[in-house]
Amino acid sequence: MTGAADTPILRQYREAKAGHPDGILLFRLGDFFEIFFEDAVVAAPVMGVTLTSRPMGKNNRSPMCGVPAHAWPTYVGKLLRAGFKVVLCDQVEAAHESKGIVRREVTRVLTPGTVLEEDYLEAGTSNYLVSWVARGGQAGLAACDLSAGELLLCQLPESDLPNELRRLNPVEVLTPPAIDDRRFDL
Repeated sequence: MTGAADTPILRQYREAKAGHPDGILLFRLGDFFEIFFEDAVVAAPVMGVTLTSRPMGKNNRSPMCGVPAHAWPTYVGKLLRAGFKVVLCDQVEAAHESKGIVRREVTRVLTPGTVLEEDYLEAGTSNYLVSWVARGGQAGLAACDLSAGELLLCQLPESDLPNELRRLNPVEVLTPPAIDDRRFDL
């Protein structure tokens, strides 16, 4: 939700965040990626940076933290290892080329189970992204490790699902949507 006192930059931030409410949004402002509001409260201790605040409207301060733009991969790695989805909203034009506010767009969305860069992976360990559906005592499970190009699919008794999930030790779990009984004959 935008407020009457929102600056153009804050409107850009809120628009990007509205498109990715479940991720930690890193918002590029010059030489830094800034994180605001609840995202900052959550991310600052994970990244090991100082949580501060900035004036937002009359007699109101909002939490924020930031990291140097050149070092973002290190901080993103910490968030991913802690299980967070990370959204990068970068400047997509140079400040000297813009007419007014610099245009920013979400340029990358990273999740623990979808990263491919070695810096975010633990050597010798699978990086499984897992989802499953259970019904009528049976479960269907899909596990993929994108970094290894591996896809595992299986059907198993629903009672065996917890053990299989422990064995796979996924870094990310996708929750299945509600199943419409008329669409599936399980």
